[in-house]
Amino acid sequence: LYNKAENIEWFWEEISKEFVEWYKPYKKVFEWNAPWAKWYVGAKYNIVHDALDKHVKSWRKNKVAYIFEGEPGDVQKLTYNDIYIEVNKLANSLKKRRVIMIK
Repeated sequence: LYNKAENIEWFWEEISKEFVEWYKPYKKVFEWNAPWAKWYVGAKYNIVHDALDKHVKSWRKNKVAYIFEGEPGDVQKLTYNDIYIEVNKLANSLKKRRVIMIK
């Protein structure tokens, strides 16, 4: 895989096939118009789904997703479900205050 990484379009298309669930597929992986780059042109994507939701609905629900280690040596571990609960609390609070619209 890394030997072919010089072909960035091929490389990132392969990575996205493995890790990303698109809501709307992309038309082109990469578009370069100096000085700007566009990635996955035309695609629609929900990062919360790929980073959290799909794991909460799987065997990973109660697996550790995040580990915090503070300077004095304190450690806090959060599972995917712990994070899901906190994210939803925040989203519902923002929605209640009309800060965001969730469709």
